[in-house]
Amino acid sequence: MRRITEVGLTLVASVLLVACATVPLDHPREPSTAIKATDGTKLAQFSAEWRNGQLGRNGFYPLNQGLDAFGARLSLADSAESSIDAQYFLMKPDEAGLVFADRLLDAAERGVRVRLLLDDVFTTVEDGALALLHAHPKIEVRIFNPVARQGVYAFNYVGDFELANRRMHNKSFTVDNQVSIVGGRNIAVEYFQLETTGEFIDFDMLTVGPIVREISGSFDDYWNDVLAVPLDALHDAPGREKIMEGRSRIMQGMAEAGDSVYAAAVNSELMQAFDAGRVPPFLADARIVVDQPSKLREEISEEHKIVAREIRDELSRAESEIIVWTPYFIPRQGGIELLRELDAKGVRVVLITNSLATNNHTAVHSAYSRYRKDVLEAGV
Repeated sequence: MRRITEVGLTLVASVLLVACATVPLDHPREPSTAIKATDGTKLAQFSAEWRNGQLGRNGFYPLNQGLDAFGARLSLADSAESSIDAQYFLMKPDEAGLVFADRLLDAAERGVRVRLLLDDVFTTVEDGALALLHAHPKIEVRIFNPVARQGVYAFNYVGDFELANRRMHNKSFTVDNQVSIVGGRNIAVEYFQLETTGEFIDFDMLTVGPIVREISGSFDDYWNDVLAVPLDALHDAPGREKIMEGRSRIMQGMAEAGDSVYAAAVNSELMQAFDAGRVPPFLADARIVVDQPSKLREEISEEHKIVAREIRDELSRAESEIIVWTPYFIPRQGGIELLRELDAKGVRVVLITNSLATNNHTAVHSAYSRYRKDVLEAGV
């Protein structure tokens, strides 16, 4: 019995030591910002012509279909002349990730500066594979709020749960500081209609105009934050032989499956309509609302709740109708009170959200379900 206890205590002590593993947040890095001198690029010309010269307005077009959304990203990457800034919550080592990485490498070979910022926890591309991208002189990869790599990953996550559970959900893809795609899609097959066993019904917006500079500014805020750790702080730089092997695997993957995926995406019906000039934009004034990265590393105050506050204020100004369309709806008591206030004003509120059968996060649905009766009683 004593022996078992000693072994148990040793195991607990080992786990606690592993959980104390730290991430090198002080790793040397060069701050950088979006390249602004891009008015002479082809995408700048497209942006101006698409808006019929109304340079003070923003142009938008919804990307409802996954394949269109992928094709738009790939076509923009192929058109890049100056820079690509990509920020995602997750990236997977599947066909979408393969083709995406191939297009980033191709752009870098043309001299385009590529900055790739990925959140850590749900990104399943291995550090070694990302290191192959990072090794290119024109590509820099940073991992946002990474969990320590030493020891057991799960123990490190639990050991620093208060920080590790705060994630970067931002998703943007900006090329030449002229055109952006923002929305809900990450880089994985299920987001782009490439997965035959299931599909995420998601939404992106293609945008041009002054708001693109705001999106770039938000990217810079996260890119230069202390939690955005350069990949070489987490993984040793690969040697030339490893780099060549990695490039060879990407080329082989493109030859086997990637080329067909790429061709299907860039030749989708919508992409062909864009090429033919048959897709007019929706012109509108707009602004970007985004939480600051400091929210993730500090005790959250009302000052940090930028997005939540802006949404609440906008809803409070409604006069007739609000339509809420979201897969994850957890109103909490404050949200229920707001819904009651809106109902008392005579505002019609319609909610479309996921059933348990179509939700990829059971815990989120469980948190929502206990508010369902209150939501209905509030008049929704």
